[in-house]
Amino acid sequence: MGIFAWMLIRTILFSIVGNSVYKWFSKTKMGIWFDNKMQKIMSTVTKKVETLEIQDDNENGHSAPRRTTKLRKPKRKQ
Repeated sequence: MGIFAWMLIRTILFSIVGNSVYKWFSKTKMGIWFDNKMQKIMSTVTKKVETLEIQDDNENGHSAPRRTTKLRKPKRKQ
Protein backbone atom coordinates (compact mmCIF):
# COMPACT_ATOMS: atom_id res chain seq x y z
CA MET A 1 0.00 0.00 0.00
CA GLY A 2 2.87 2.37 0.77
CA ILE A 3 4.42 2.05 -2.69
CA PHE A 4 1.06 2.53 -4.38
CA ALA A 5 0.33 5.69 -2.36
CA TRP A 6 3.81 7.06 -3.14
CA MET A 7 3.36 6.41 -6.87
CA LEU A 8 -0.08 8.02 -6.86
CA ILE A 9 1.13 11.17 -5.07
CA ARG A 10 4.18 11.37 -7.33
CA THR A 11 2.05 11.08 -10.46
CA ILE A 12 -0.34 13.80 -9.31
CA LEU A 13 2.50 16.17 -8.39
CA PHE A 14 4.33 15.58 -11.70
CA SER A 15 1.15 16.25 -13.69
CA ILE A 16 0.51 19.51 -11.82
CA VAL A 17 4.10 20.70 -12.23
CA GLY A 18 4.20 19.60 -15.89
CA ASN A 19 0.96 21.40 -16.67
CA SER A 20 2.20 24.58 -15.00
CA VAL A 21 5.49 24.48 -16.88
CA TYR A 22 3.68 23.92 -20.21
CA LYS A 23 1.31 26.84 -19.58
CA TRP A 24 4.32 29.08 -18.96
CA PHE A 25 6.30 27.63 -21.90
CA SER A 26 3.42 28.03 -24.37
CA LYS A 27 3.48 31.81 -23.82
CA THR A 28 7.17 32.19 -24.71
CA LYS A 29 8.48 32.71 -28.26
CA MET A 30 10.05 29.27 -28.27
CA GLY A 31 6.82 27.71 -26.98
CA ILE A 32 4.72 29.39 -29.67
CA TRP A 33 7.19 28.20 -32.32
CA PHE A 34 7.12 24.66 -30.89
CA ASP A 35 3.31 24.53 -30.82
CA ASN A 36 3.10 25.74 -34.43
CA LYS A 37 5.73 23.21 -35.52
CA MET A 38 3.89 20.35 -33.81
CA GLN A 39 0.59 21.46 -35.34
CA LYS A 40 2.13 21.41 -38.84
CA ILE A 41 3.64 17.96 -38.27
CA MET A 42 0.37 16.54 -36.94
CA SER A 43 -1.68 17.97 -39.83
CA THR A 44 0.82 16.51 -42.33
CA VAL A 45 0.58 13.08 -40.71
CA THR A 46 -3.21 13.28 -40.64
CA LYS A 47 -3.37 14.20 -44.33
CA LYS A 48 -1.10 11.27 -45.23
CA VAL A 49 -3.20 8.81 -43.23
CA GLU A 50 -6.43 10.11 -44.76
CA THR A 51 -4.90 9.81 -48.25
CA LEU A 52 -3.85 6.21 -47.58
CA GLU A 53 -7.34 5.36 -46.29
CA ILE A 54 -8.93 6.84 -49.42
CA GLN A 55 -6.51 4.90 -51.66
CA ASP A 56 -7.28 1.70 -49.77
CA ASP A 57 -11.02 2.31 -50.14
CA ASN A 58 -10.60 2.88 -53.89
CA GLU A 59 -8.52 -0.28 -54.35
CA ASN A 60 -10.97 -2.51 -52.50
CA GLY A 61 -14.07 -0.87 -53.90
CA HIS A 62 -15.46 -0.32 -50.45
CA SER A 63 -14.31 0.80 -47.05
CA ALA A 64 -13.35 -1.58 -44.30
CA PRO A 65 -16.08 -2.36 -41.78
CA ARG A 66 -16.13 0.07 -38.90
CA ARG A 67 -16.55 -1.05 -35.34
CA THR A 68 -19.46 0.54 -33.58
CA THR A 69 -19.98 1.08 -29.91
CA LYS A 70 -23.71 0.45 -30.21
CA LEU A 71 -24.98 -2.91 -29.14
CA ARG A 72 -27.25 -4.58 -31.61
CA LYS A 73 -30.28 -6.52 -30.45
CA PRO A 74 -30.30 -10.09 -31.66
CA LYS A 75 -33.05 -10.96 -34.12
CA ARG A 76 -35.70 -13.33 -32.86
CA LYS A 77 -36.39 -16.52 -34.75
CA GLN A 78 -40.04 -17.01 -35.67
